Order: sequence, then C-alpha cells, then structure tokens
Amino acid sequence: MFSLIMTNPPFGVNIKKDDRDNLGQNSFSNFEFGKTRKTQVSDILFLEQYKRFLVSDERRNPRAGIVLSNGVLNNPTNKKLLEWMRLNFQILAVVSLPIYTFRKAGSGMKTCLLFVKKYPRPYQRVSDIPDYQIFLAIAKHIGYDSTLRPDTNDLPSLNNHYINHTEDRPNGIFWMSLSSLEYRLDPTYYYNKFIIATHFERLRSQGHKLVPLHDLLAKMNAGKSPEGGVTRSTGEIPSITITNMTKDGTLDFSEDINFVPDEFYDDFNRIRGKLELLDILIAKDGATTGKTTIIDEHFPFLENAQGQSIPKAIISEHIFRLRTKTGISPTYVNAFLNSELGQLQLETVITGGAQGGITRDFVKAIYVPIIIEQEDIAKEWVDRMRQANAFKNQYENSIRDVKESIEEAISHATPISEEQLQQITTVSGDIEENEE
Repeated sequence: MFSLIMTNPPFGVNIKKDDRDNLGQNSFSNFEFGKTRKTQVSDILFLEQYKRFLVSDERRNPRAGIVLSNGVLNNPTNKKLLEWMRLNFQILAVVSLPIYTFRKAGSGMKTCLLFVKKYPRPYQRVSDIPDYQIFLAIAKHIGYDSTLRPDTNDLPSLNNHYINHTEDRPNGIFWMSLSSLEYRLDPTYYYNKFIIATHFERLRSQGHKLVPLHDLLAKMNAGKSPEGGVTRSTGEIPSITITNMTKDGTLDFSEDINFVPDEFYDDFNRIRGKLELLDILIAKDGATTGKTTIIDEHFPFLENAQGQSIPKAIISEHIFRLRTKTGISPTYVNAFLNSELGQLQLETVITGGAQGGITRDFVKAIYVPIIIEQEDIAKEWVDRMRQANAFKNQYENSIRDVKESIEEAISHATPISEEQLQQITTVSGDIEENEE
C-alpha cells in the first residue's frame, strides 16, 4: 500500500478483457468499470488501481498525481466514472496540457494532470460530500513549444497559485466548488464558459435575445459515406468532406475531391434528403471539428432543376447539415458560428482526446443572438470574406510570381566566366557537420 503515487501511464489504450499482457493476473471482473464490458480504456482501469494501491489511512495523506487523457474527463459517456471519482477521491486539481505535450513520444493525445486525495471511506452519495474548492488551470507553456524547442514554463506559476489559493481567471487559472461542477472536469470547458458568459452578459445588457441554435433549425442530420469510406469510392457525384472545409469558412475543391456512384447519391437523397442552397455544414469530428461553412451560389457543383440551382453532391458522415427555419437567415447564422463567440461555443462542446467531436445535442448548447438586421450582417460577412479571399489570392499570386521570376532573372543575368568559377571553387573551406 502506498501513500503517494505519481504516474504517467500509457493512456488512451483500449484493453480487451482477455488481454493477459496488460491485465496480468487481473480480470475485467475485478474492475467496477470492466465487469460488463469487452474492452475498456486503460486510463479508467488505472484509476481503479490507484484507489486500490493507496492506503485508506487519512493520517498518511494518500494522494495521486496522474497524467490522464482529456477525453476521460470531458466525455458525456463517462458520467458514472466522474461520479465514482467524486465518491472515492477529493479532487485537488486539474491542469490542462497542450496537445503537443507528448509529441516527442509520438502521441497527439490531449492530456491533463489530475491530482486527487483518497477518502478513508467512499461516500455513498455525491450529496453527502462536504463541498470544497477544486483548482483548475490551463497550462499554455510547459518549457518547450510545439516544435519541441525551449519555451517559457507556466507550471511553477500554477503551482504558486495552487499553494496560495489565488487565481487569474482571465488567463485560465481559477477555483471552482465541487457542487458547481457539471458532468465534465476539464478546465478548458469551464474557462470557455466564463468567457462566453461575459459576452452573453454584454449582449443581454444591450437588450439582445439569445436563442438555442436548436430552436432556429428546420432540419439537421449527418451525412453518409459508402461502405469502406468515400476515399475508396468511385463515381461522378461529388462528396463534400471535412478536407474541403477551410478555416476561413469556405469550401475548397482545388485538390481533394471524392466521388460516389449515382445509386448511392439516390439513396442519400431518399434517406438524408437532398442538399439545398444555403444549407450550413459543420465538421462534427476529427482534427477540424467545429469548422463551419455554407453552400452558396458559388458552389461548383450546381444543376438547374425547374429553374432552380440545386447542389448535386452529398456530405460525408463527418459533417452535420443544418437548415434554418423560415425567417432566420442561414447566412447570418453561418457568419455568427464563424465568429469568435460562435467558434468559442463550438470549441466548448467538443469532447474526446486526440481528435474530439461534437454530438447531435450540441445545437442545444449553442446560443445565437437574434436581431432584426440579420440580412445586413450576412451581407457584410459575405462582402468582407470576398475581400479577404481576394487579398489572399493576390498574396498567393504575388508569392508565386516572385518564385517564378527568379529563373527568368537568372536567364537575363551575365554568366560567370570559367576562370572566375575556377577561382571560387578552388578556395579552401570546411563544411561543419552537426548531427543535430
């Protein structure tokens, strides 16, 4: 039995119930979160082991400091686990780490540091636990950056805030009571909610009404891909994927275009419903979760049907399609979802570790200010995005012209003579080799 455990175990590993290499003499029947399952995430089984290994003698101050996959603390499916943690441990602190923290070890998993103290006896109900304060913080700098070069380190400062029970809420360092926690325990979620609340408070003070996105929609569904994935599919009907959705809120088909056959397109339209102009698309999972765009009149795959332009395409299973109710401008909603406040709300509803995602219920957690001048805001968004894209294209063309002009400039320059070249190349010099 131990009074202190400090651990950086293999996280995010799916362990099967008959995995002798990982379980040893253990079996899933020995774990509360394994007995009814065929597989379980290693982080969860480790948490149960820490409880077993720590002494129950409060005088010995049994504690654990754990590196944990962020998905364990922010996933809605882990509500029972978080309740179990509350009943068995006093949660001392949670520190969110950058996604590149373990890049040198080949991991892109989003992780955190969890610090807990074991109770001498587990509580039976969360309502029986005396309320206390939990330290939550976001470490933006950890001694090295995303390229693994030396960088500043926030951790000593965070430690001082913890010891002195101080906070710096605007910079993501704060305390929360156990009773105020929701179903999640990740600091970024609560920090974003704090920032969002300040935006909402300002808007409400100006008389604006904030409405759940769910209430503004007439239709919402995810896309679909052929069996085996759209990248292995062939056909003539384009499939919009998350790689076609840019960070600028536009669609780009200049490189990657995937296609599906006509029969799959017909099934998609029958089951999911045809795409329409001004449908809003949101990336629902993967590294680009939350990217938002709209199908407008510049969509390259339009067909004319009964005098109307209809998008002749489908969306993959990694995309949600939203269609707004009459009276709500889809372009305005798209513009808001691409705004700082819209993207902050979308970031807040993402759950998971390495590549997070959003569930269908996200539309109930996103709030949109409804105004009279929706079309004016929408027009300004479209105009300014066109200007920005024009500047971007002008910049890219200028860079390309510069690169192409080098060879042209060389061809018009004066060639060096054989004698001059020999003088240069015969001058001695050492090339310093550096293994790093």
